[in-house]
Amino acid sequence: MTTRNTRPIAKIAVLAIVGVAVLAYTISACSWFDGGPAPISDPDVESGRLVRLTHNNSTETNPVWSPRGDKIAFECLSDGRRGIWPFSGYSTPNTNRQVKNWTISTYSYPSNICVMNADGSGRIQLTDDENEDHEPAWSPDGSRLAFWSSRARNTYIQVVNADGSGQISLADGASPAWSPDGRKIAFSSGSYGSNSIYVMNADGSDARPITQDAFDADRPAWSPDGSKLAFTSYRKHGEDAQTYVVDADGSNITPISDELGYHYEPIWSPDGKRITYISHLEDSTIIHGVNPDGSERTLLYETPRSVLSLAWSPDGTHIAFVSEVRDASPFPVYDIFSMNVDSPGVDRLTCRRSRNINPTWSPDGSQLAFESDLTYPPEIYVIVAIERCQ
Repeated sequence: MTTRNTRPIAKIAVLAIVGVAVLAYTISACSWFDGGPAPISDPDVESGRLVRLTHNNSTETNPVWSPRGDKIAFECLSDGRRGIWPFSGYSTPNTNRQVKNWTISTYSYPSNICVMNADGSGRIQLTDDENEDHEPAWSPDGSRLAFWSSRARNTYIQVVNADGSGQISLADGASPAWSPDGRKIAFSSGSYGSNSIYVMNADGSDARPITQDAFDADRPAWSPDGSKLAFTSYRKHGEDAQTYVVDADGSNITPISDELGYHYEPIWSPDGKRITYISHLEDSTIIHGVNPDGSERTLLYETPRSVLSLAWSPDGTHIAFVSEVRDASPFPVYDIFSMNVDSPGVDRLTCRRSRNINPTWSPDGSQLAFESDLTYPPEIYVIVAIERCQ
């Protein structure tokens, strides 16, 4: 395995809309370093429909529920530092016809992994170093967290106990994903632009590539039964991003998306019978559903605006997602939506004139945690009533 650089300097030619948005967002952020903005009234918080869990005056992003639903892990900055990460977790096609997860920063500080109780109490910081620690992923038994750490422009898969003890480095790579039985971890690794999907034992041994002939494979997602993985890849230089399914031993690589457009972020339904993914076309964005063998592809939702962060509800009846919203604000506004898989109609769950992203369902499906920068820096919130916002 070769080391992988997942933090390339964004080219000037990245979509014009992204550049303009970053500039506007950064300009508006200047006041954040002068004591922060004045408190903003939030009717949903005041009514109790939304609950703000973090109050650390620091950047808190990417929440993930523990398997039992009693804890939430997230990315955090230490020592009360704020930083500016306007597009943390934002996916967009670039000029090389690839979809990447950009983290565009004007200022950044070392990020760490934190854990708190589901009600926001008992916050502990699991990691504390000068690296950037990202994408915490709970082991199925809730005893450990995997994440990737950026050091000296390379990335490494790390595992730490849920109490912060026993941190170890397992392999070069990023985007770790535990197998459903907790015995293996899938991840992406390789030099930038030629990553492969690897699978290794949970102790870091026996790491093997399962997509050796794939170009720039990323974001592995296990099927619920652990027999397959879905991922995004560019099989040949210059091709659009496509989604694939592969057996866990590397056999039977199957394309499941159409040939045209950028298709990315495949996720499995809880019963493993369907996969949803995002399709970015020339003038629209579509959420598609498809069988794991590529058959019965259906259009679930279409919008002329960008869509991010798909998340199936645990009972498989709803899909939460993030979509850009037309607004008079000088920077991008993203809100969280939910759609019923079996019937038409989409409910807007947040109406906040801010960047509300990375929704994640509680294991019982009763709540959604997400990050919001309504009052900068971004903090973690929970929707305790999954219903249309007013």
